[in-house]
Amino acid sequence: MSDMTGVSFLRSTIRIADITDGTTNTYLIGEKCLDPDHYTDCAAGGDDWDMYTGFQNDISRSTYYNSSTNAAWLPVQDRAGRTI
Repeated sequence: MSDMTGVSFLRSTIRIADITDGTTNTYLIGEKCLDPDHYTDCAAGGDDWDMYTGFQNDISRSTYYNSSTNAAWLPVQDRAGRTI
């Protein structure tokens, strides 16, 4: 977990007081990408569990960027055939 620098991640113990640059510079809510062919049937891999499952990719998504290696996991748009 040492690479995690956000607020919401598995086993996070981040408190509001820990966000030292202010919460106006912190994203809390966003959208998740899905396969548009499965918007209504819950068959998409990231949309097949209910909201009470805990930390899981149906509920929590993340982005990632490491400037020293230039590795990134950036937000993406919905696209047919997308798997999570």
